[in-house]
Amino acid sequence: MLDYLQKAKQYLWVFVEIGFLTVVSVVLIYLILGPDSSGVFVSGVANNVLKFAADIPAQSLVGLALVLALVLVTVMVFEVATAIVSDTLEDDDSSL
Repeated sequence: MLDYLQKAKQYLWVFVEIGFLTVVSVVLIYLILGPDSSGVFVSGVANNVLKFAADIPAQSLVGLALVLALVLVTVMVFEVATAIVSDTLEDDDSSL
């Protein structure tokens, strides 16, 4: 059962990544071609993204940036701690 849930989680993340890359690609096409020659679909997606970004309050963006910074710092500290522990374990193994 846990294997099934893990596989489902992987497929969902792939789906989310593909969707995100699609939106980013459409916005880049909009930026490259401009609003006049980018087409109806690309203009519609770009307008929806712009409306969504305009409706987000500044306080939410600051809070999101703080949470993202906290996650990045935590990941970096965890990687450093993991490297230190693995070096210590390698040193202990070589002395045996």
